[in-house]
Amino acid sequence: MTKRIESSISGHGLSQADLAMFTATAKALDTSGADLDMVANSWSGLRGQLMIDSARIAGAPCRTLSADPPPGHAEFDFPLFVTRCDEHSQAFNAMAQQLTSVADGLIKAYSLYSGAEDRISRLMGALMDLAYDASPLLAGGMDLAGGAVGSVHENVSRGRGFHVDWADVSHRTRNSQERFMNALARQYNGALLGQGRGGVNTAAGKISLLTSWMTRHIQGDRLTVTKTSPAGLHLDQARTIGDALTNLQKLGDKGQDGDYATVAVQRYRHPDGSQGWVVTIPGTDGRRDSPMGWEQNLELMSSSSHQREQAASARLVREAMARAGVGAGDQVALVGHSQGGIAAAAIASDLSDRYAINHVITAGSPVANHPIPPKTWVTSVEMDDELVSSLDGAHNPGRDSWLTVRGSMGGNGSPVAHASTGPELTHGMNYQRAAWRNAASQGTPALNRHDRHFGQVTRGELMGTEYYRGRMGH
Repeated sequence: MTKRIESSISGHGLSQADLAMFTATAKALDTSGADLDMVANSWSGLRGQLMIDSARIAGAPCRTLSADPPPGHAEFDFPLFVTRCDEHSQAFNAMAQQLTSVADGLIKAYSLYSGAEDRISRLMGALMDLAYDASPLLAGGMDLAGGAVGSVHENVSRGRGFHVDWADVSHRTRNSQERFMNALARQYNGALLGQGRGGVNTAAGKISLLTSWMTRHIQGDRLTVTKTSPAGLHLDQARTIGDALTNLQKLGDKGQDGDYATVAVQRYRHPDGSQGWVVTIPGTDGRRDSPMGWEQNLELMSSSSHQREQAASARLVREAMARAGVGAGDQVALVGHSQGGIAAAAIASDLSDRYAINHVITAGSPVANHPIPPKTWVTSVEMDDELVSSLDGAHNPGRDSWLTVRGSMGGNGSPVAHASTGPELTHGMNYQRAAWRNAASQGTPALNRHDRHFGQVTRGELMGTEYYRGRMGH
């Protein structure tokens, strides 16, 4: 069975007056659709009544239709009227479906009800917040146990044996992952700092004081960056955000093939002679001497700019940008998956005075708490059941320059390429890209604005792509 993704989009970018107008229009269209559906049902009911009447008088002494009926005798053409009723019923039903479809399109395209849904969600989660605040480990453990039991039951009922699918557990616990991380961080901060201030990034900063020391002791702190030419890798021009995500998957696939994570830097020459750059950053490769290892994530998540800048993965990206020749006044777009997205957010937060970072694109990255300046546009793609993007313990900021696409499994949305038939984690770029494709198909004005904004960086001619790989050593 083909897996499909349906996406919701935050950030409609409408004024209150426009929002009220579009909301009223969507409701009016939906109401008109329901009215037309009732008319269609009335025609269908009349058809049924005609069929009953036709059967009732079938045996009555009545002449059949003829060219010369007797005086005073009129014959009723039941088959003709039944046909007309069918035609009217189908026509009104088609119009009803069309109006309802237009109403649904408006709601999706302009995210008209997202604010109300968020408020309802917050109200429904108030009791869960109390439980997690009281004991995040107990509440999280109960939620995890419930997800595991549900997964076992699902596998047994489908004849797949008695075992737990952790991908299925992640899906079942999707509504509590951010809440758990936030509550756990507050409890940790309270125990360490004496008060429950700060969130996940504060806790990450404190923990990374120890883990970064251990990592540097094991890996060394000397970063060696080498310009390389990965065999079989070619990144195309990135005119749209969809193109950028395609390139990001291509780059990440090389790392999954056993290679070291590699940063790609593309240079564009604009028609006016200025330059634009797209820096594409893959996710964690997990290799022991790689600057894109598991250990660097905590530093990148820290609330301290100094710690973020010291993370080896951020240093690799900065070095790649410098080697490629990115200038202080050049337009820059940063594109990253997982840890690559966190590195992009960290650089946009900490180097905004050094580079003109116009746009950041993240896929499956926990970046809600990074202090990215409003002048930098952010486009984030996340799956609602993946743990990684929930590690920040918070929703992404709700501003017009920050658009978030959240994909959900199921429905009649966009198909996921190369998905397994059974449960699997949805952190991969094939799921992130499917979520973006579904969002793009909705014709959302906010999404189109972000696409155009990103396109300003890549307008003109692609002059070349350079690849940089890093190694850590003593």
